[in-house]
Amino acid sequence: MFTLNRLLPKKCLDVLLFTFPRYTEQADSNILQKYLAIKQDLLSVMTFNIRFDGIERDPNNHITKRVCHLTETIEKWQPSILCVQEPFASQLVHWRSHLPPYYQCIGYQPDGID
Repeated sequence: MFTLNRLLPKKCLDVLLFTFPRYTEQADSNILQKYLAIKQDLLSVMTFNIRFDGIERDPNNHITKRVCHLTETIEKWQPSILCVQEPFASQLVHWRSHLPPYYQCIGYQPDGID
């Protein structure tokens, strides 16, 4: 059986366990409620790497399948600024059709790079 105990010193393992507790929907809900209570005083930023728009090893992981989950996450957390990396124009058009209209696009395309 593979364990982290063999690969990491005990101090490092304690930090990993403390930093990354087991995810639960209840913990997520608690954090969300605390966040929404103070959100008006915050500038919040959310970022996603959209990834390559091509054939995925797992067809259920294609952007057209993930866009609804991403949109639900954005609507749930309501970030002030939403950033995306590596989107193709077609991905942005598809995704923007699912987002609230108050999100505006500001983009940068380096010359000579697709």
